[in-house]
Amino acid sequence: MPDEWRGYWGTKRVDAVFSPKVITDGSSPSEIAGYAVRYPDGYISWSPQDVFEAAYKPEEACNFSGALAAMKAGHAIMRPQWKITEAWVLVEGIVVEKVCRWRVSSIRLCDILAVDWIILP
Repeated sequence: MPDEWRGYWGTKRVDAVFSPKVITDGSSPSEIAGYAVRYPDGYISWSPQDVFEAAYKPEEACNFSGALAAMKAGHAIMRPQWKITEAWVLVEGIVVEKVCRWRVSSIRLCDILAVDWIILP
């Protein structure tokens, strides 16, 4: 099994690694591009590349929608140019400060449209 798992966000967070699948249909083997996907409960499956990439984006390249899903799951999010003290945290549907470590910052339209959101642990 591959050992270079990366975090991804879609409708939920998963770990995945690019892992082509070899199919033999009776004549010669062919390779199909895809990802091995590991879910939070440890279940592992495989997804074709186009299907997986339409549903999931790498954690380090999230759009605001993916970042919002991460916030709802309790993670802090930030843009690369922000200082670590400008990360956001969502608690019970409200953006709040988290143990005085994070400062709530106003968001701009360019932030919402950005695709480089970072999800913090």
